[in-house]
Amino acid sequence: MSGIKCRRCGGMHFTKDCTEQETSENSAKTVGPTAPPKGPTNLSKDIPLPNSNCIGLVVGKRGAHIQKLQTDYKCHISINHDTCSVHVTGAPHNVQGVEEWVNDIVAKYSAKLAVQKPATAESAPATD
Repeated sequence: MSGIKCRRCGGMHFTKDCTEQETSENSAKTVGPTAPPKGPTNLSKDIPLPNSNCIGLVVGKRGAHIQKLQTDYKCHISINHDTCSVHVTGAPHNVQGVEEWVNDIVAKYSAKLAVQKPATAESAPATD
């Protein structure tokens, strides 16, 4: 069976947009594939993000980062917008690789913000 090319992530789905599924536990929206990869020992891990701006960094344009990570690391990756976290399921070493990538891109974003942040009135030198 074939699907329809998704307008948001460019992947193949049975609808025109990525599936948004509510979990029964906390009614959080998750975006991504619905079935984790099959394997003898899978690890599931939630990677917290510092704020909601980081979600876009992790997802990438039209889901490009998520798709590449899922292909390269053979993991299931979903984003929980309510808790601002990335949920990864897969082989332990692959989950660790995704976690390192996520932490690296968040650190680069945080460093970029620190450089761009203008000086506040308190830290500005006093003029007479």
